[in-house]
Amino acid sequence: MATGGYGNTPKVGSIDTVDVVRATDEQLGQYGKADEKISQLEVPQLYDSADPHARIFVAMFDGTGNSLANDPDNPTNIGILKEQLRRVSEENPSIQGQYLEGPGTQKNPLTRTLDGATGYTYEARMEKMYEAFQKQSAKWLKEDPNAKISLMSTGFSRGAEQAAGFSRMVHERGITASIEMDTTIPKEGSISRALGAVHKGLGKDSGLPEPEAKPPLRAPGSIPQSVVLYDPVGTGMPNLHDRHLPPSVVTGMQINAADEKRSAFPVTNNIEQGVSDDGRFLAVTVPGAHSDVGGGYKLKALSDRAFNLATNFYNKVLGHDAIRKVDISTDPDHSVIHDSTQHKIIYKKVEERGVINLPTREAVDPVLREQYPIKGKSDVTPAPQTGPAQDKPETRSAQEGVPVRPDPAAISRGTADRAPEPAQVKSEAPREATNRAAEPAPAKSEPAREATNRAAEPATAKPEPQRETANRAPEPAPVKSEPPREATNRAAEPAPAKPEPPRDATNRAAEPAPAKPEPQREAANRAPEPAPVKSEPPREATNRAAEPAPAKPEPPRDAVASAVPAPATDGKAEFAKAIKAAGLELKEPPIMDGTLQRVPVAGRAPDNRDGAYAGHLDGKPHGHITNFATGVQQNWSMNGVPLSDKEQGRLTAHGENARQQRGAELSEQYNKVSTRTAEKLARLPDTPPAQGNAYLERKQIDAHGVKFDGDKIVVPVRDIDGKVWSAQSIRPGEDEGKTFEKGGRRSGNMHVIGDIKPGADVLVSEGYATGASLHQATGKPVVVAFDARNLDAVVDSVKSRHPTNPVHIMADNDKHSQQNVGVEKATAAAAKHQVGIAFPESKTPGKVSDFNDLHVREGLPAVKEQVDKAVARSVEQSLERATSVARSQHGEGVEVKTPTPDSKHTGPVTAVSGYHAVQAVSEKAVVVHQLRDLPSVPVPNKPVTIEYQQGRAQVTERAPDKPAQPQR
Repeated sequence: MATGGYGNTPKVGSIDTVDVVRATDEQLGQYGKADEKISQLEVPQLYDSADPHARIFVAMFDGTGNSLANDPDNPTNIGILKEQLRRVSEENPSIQGQYLEGPGTQKNPLTRTLDGATGYTYEARMEKMYEAFQKQSAKWLKEDPNAKISLMSTGFSRGAEQAAGFSRMVHERGITASIEMDTTIPKEGSISRALGAVHKGLGKDSGLPEPEAKPPLRAPGSIPQSVVLYDPVGTGMPNLHDRHLPPSVVTGMQINAADEKRSAFPVTNNIEQGVSDDGRFLAVTVPGAHSDVGGGYKLKALSDRAFNLATNFYNKVLGHDAIRKVDISTDPDHSVIHDSTQHKIIYKKVEERGVINLPTREAVDPVLREQYPIKGKSDVTPAPQTGPAQDKPETRSAQEGVPVRPDPAAISRGTADRAPEPAQVKSEAPREATNRAAEPAPAKSEPAREATNRAAEPATAKPEPQRETANRAPEPAPVKSEPPREATNRAAEPAPAKPEPPRDATNRAAEPAPAKPEPQREAANRAPEPAPVKSEPPREATNRAAEPAPAKPEPPRDAVASAVPAPATDGKAEFAKAIKAAGLELKEPPIMDGTLQRVPVAGRAPDNRDGAYAGHLDGKPHGHITNFATGVQQNWSMNGVPLSDKEQGRLTAHGENARQQRGAELSEQYNKVSTRTAEKLARLPDTPPAQGNAYLERKQIDAHGVKFDGDKIVVPVRDIDGKVWSAQSIRPGEDEGKTFEKGGRRSGNMHVIGDIKPGADVLVSEGYATGASLHQATGKPVVVAFDARNLDAVVDSVKSRHPTNPVHIMADNDKHSQQNVGVEKATAAAAKHQVGIAFPESKTPGKVSDFNDLHVREGLPAVKEQVDKAVARSVEQSLERATSVARSQHGEGVEVKTPTPDSKHTGPVTAVSGYHAVQAVSEKAVVVHQLRDLPSVPVPNKPVTIEYQQGRAQVTERAPDKPAQPQR
């Protein structure tokens, strides 16, 4: 454990469910030193924004159990990058990317557990990423045959290992023509199907079809690449694949966690610690546990620092500051190191399995290594060695900039320093072999041998057929064993091999000794082996009947066993435990007659019925559970026993029935609240009491369409059509909070200040006070969304009703909070809907989180100035994007024009981007129109005439030209 680890400083809390310790000033200073090293790197620039042919694809692989969709409020650093890249790609189509959630994020609890333990979807996820990269590259090359495509791969934990493996995949394949391949990542299904995927992934065959051989669009090894790896961990499936960085990776960075328990998560040194000789590669170790580097905790000041380190590197590769640094909390209680060993029992399990680090710090799982060989061979030749493998550090080839390592498989077997041994004649105990042909009768086996640093065996040793070779050709079926027979009755047979003597690891010569039995080994996915040459004493034929059938196959002896609990006997009791674990309350044993039962959810009003379940006792006990309060739905079966198709279909029907029933209940509930709220608003006055309203006075705003209920203001919550669905009550005190009508509908609903006229700018804010300040400062209509998480739905509603109006999100910047939800949600909504976004900027010290804070601190003129600049900037950026799209469609030499007040233009609209539409008026000219000047959004690829009169346009469809009629 590095200095400053657990126990060296006082615990400061456990908001993330584990103990934490505050990082010391000395530890935090290591980030500054790492930043200095990054600034000194000679990073090749893989993308040049000034080059019209430049393109770059960013491949993002999240870590085990991490999913931005499943946990959007606690993203890892890969999730944060994904959200930022969405903004970047909208602004610049030449920068695109793909995000993949991490292993162990499936909905099915069994496959989720299995994937989390073994990472069996390693190959499928890389294939899925390659498919996305291939499609995007093909699109770029279609637009520009001279496109210069580069690749940046980044990941966290096992996702970092996928990033490294993906770089090798692209190096070996290049960019191929379109191929058809099943890249589905298993999400649902029985444990048997999941085990099948593990068997395919760990054995010789990954289970994925080989790509069809087609001429490459870009040759293998021709794509310049870079990598950024957050604390890469290869435990499980990744360790059985080659993740050495290939020569086409010309630069890279790795950030390791100094305070992680490495028995559970051994780091892989894809990049050697320090700065490489050529100055292009860097690996640093910084304070923190695994997720303190990769992100995902609530107390995330350390992972934010790690993200900013990576951001410096990202932007060096991109040639400009495309990725924004995140704000780091100044609260020392947020800069903490987490005790990750308190998370799960996986630490204990991994230690029991004997997972170790090689001298390269690469993780080795002996259970998996014993059963399955390493898959694939590196094209990197190990450096010559004269001493023990563990004394040879990794070096970097000056010509290729590639790590050169001893073969990890050889190190794990202790054979890295010796020449290949001749194959030995085996004599071994019977083994279980699920997927191989019938084996001969068991021969007496040799004892286990140590092989570390052993010299080549003397010539007296008989050759033994090599086993578990990843890519060997099919072998003949083994010869069945049989009792001794007279030579006159059988064909000539080779003489039996002599029994091998016991040998140790100290280079001593062979000594004759009887062979001892070898313990049984599992070989579930091993390819067929030839019949071993047996050495056995004569046995009486009367005592040797026909050999018994091979033992039944068993699954691998890894985390699969822990994924399936021991059998239970009481189906109702087990189902009740699952129901309660899902947050539902039960006052009596569950009813398991197949009917849908509604029950309360714990922690809510006593009369709530926000939970549902349906159970069956026939066949295998199984059921469906839904928690409407959290949105979680799950299927359950006794002891994790896989369900039949009929049972699975029945649970699917239960889930659909529950959703429909819940939908009907919510519809009825929303309508009741709507009626009640509308009646309440009709009774309330439109003006405040004579003494005024403290909230309006404190916020320095006026009443805009609100009601008053004593000292509270009441803001109606309406849909885009003006129907009331709920109301927000705001008390005067700063800390008294805001409440909504219980049970009312809020999603997609809003409060509008001012009139939305055709073509007018529409501002969208979170809160009422912010909206009022924006309207009073600019006179523009403002739509209040009430909550950052509602911005997406509200912008969608506004654009659906007013598709030509420019929409601009005036976001809150909660930079003083632990998590900046305002920025995250506003950025995501702006990127999704191609609308503008702005944040308040204050010239004076103090907390300014929204435009009302700016109003109160600096006045309405400051608000107007910032809004006007933001709106103009958004329109300008939209015009630039539309121009770029026009040139990519029609060529760099196309003339790009804008309309005049009384002009007329005819031709097809070829693209709609942001606030603009591109119309091709000739082969060499396009006109870029502002949507705000049009009565509707033109349909792409339809010929139209757009005619302006005093700045406003009319759009008419132009009939296709009729062919000329021949004259008679």
